[in-house]
Amino acid sequence: MNAIRTCLLFLCLLVAGPSLAWAAPIFLEDHAQGLALSEPGHTLWLQDDTGALTLDDVRGADQDRRFEPAPPALQRSRGAQAHWFKLQMEQRTPAGDWVLATQTTALKDVQFFGPFDSTGRALAPPVHTGLSQVFSTRPLASERYLMRLQLPAPGVYTVYARLVSDAAPILGLSVWDTAEYLQWRQHKRLFDGMCYGILLALLVYNLVLAAIFRDAAYGFYVGQCTFALLTLASFNGHAAHYLWGDWPWWQERSNVVLPGLWMLFAMLFARSFLEARLVPWLNRAFLGVSAVASLAVALAIAGQLGLAQALNEGLATGGALLATAGAIVIMRRGYIPARWYLGGQAALFLSALGVVLVNWKVVDAPFLLA
Repeated sequence: MNAIRTCLLFLCLLVAGPSLAWAAPIFLEDHAQGLALSEPGHTLWLQDDTGALTLDDVRGADQDRRFEPAPPALQRSRGAQAHWFKLQMEQRTPAGDWVLATQTTALKDVQFFGPFDSTGRALAPPVHTGLSQVFSTRPLASERYLMRLQLPAPGVYTVYARLVSDAAPILGLSVWDTAEYLQWRQHKRLFDGMCYGILLALLVYNLVLAAIFRDAAYGFYVGQCTFALLTLASFNGHAAHYLWGDWPWWQERSNVVLPGLWMLFAMLFARSFLEARLVPWLNRAFLGVSAVASLAVALAIAGQLGLAQALNEGLATGGALLATAGAIVIMRRGYIPARWYLGGQAALFLSALGVVLVNWKVVDAPFLLA
């Protein structure tokens, strides 16, 4: 009998153990760069295939048991599916002021509910924001979507988040001390401003050259710099903040349309500057990639954001490889300006890459505070 009881207890621990680990609360502490909720056990996740689940539904017993540990890097699904996250946070200080923020601005619809105390009472009204809403719905005028958590006493609090996206590469959340988050935003704006300044300098310089020499290559490069600048501003949320925050229709599409236009003009510039028409196969390749970029733009405008984003991702890799290979081929034929092309493209793409790495928190330098 004792052996049977021992076996039953062991089986119960196998079944219940993971659930207990999954429900372990997140300790709210001061992190200089925020706490990314990407470790196993930080968050519980539920995919809503119908998009019809409400807060009351997911808090009910039937749906609550469907929550499972969120993968470390939760990839987007095909289509604008809803993803629910359940987070339990423990505050040990007498009072606290925190923010729960998304890791990206490319979210169609974002809703936060809570925080709920141990009695199930909500301490704040829900937040409903996202690209489908005007910018004024974003708390603290933050480019990223967030919920401010002003907790009055020690204890365990529960927050629910509902995220919907067609194009975000990763659905992630982080928790910050509010003062630290606001300070980090200021430092990030400084770094973003430096990248914008590089692109603006290239834009103005080539605009002057285009006006003087009347060469199509300079015009294409002006277009490339313009849409590179707008793409980064859109990704960072600054375009929605300062340019088209009252136009949700364009907010949703700009994150996909603008990169497509950037790559379109990049291919046209490469074809013109490298005189690819002298190499028929290379000329056809540039025209083919340009056609695919145009298709991605058209699909994004039509609202097919998932497919358009997939094309953009392929173009970003294939187009860069084609431009580099084309420049090398032309350079080996004795065309010296191809060397300048490689250098100029490197500066442009490194500037864009720097902003992307900061946003993804890959670069961890004190000056960048990324």
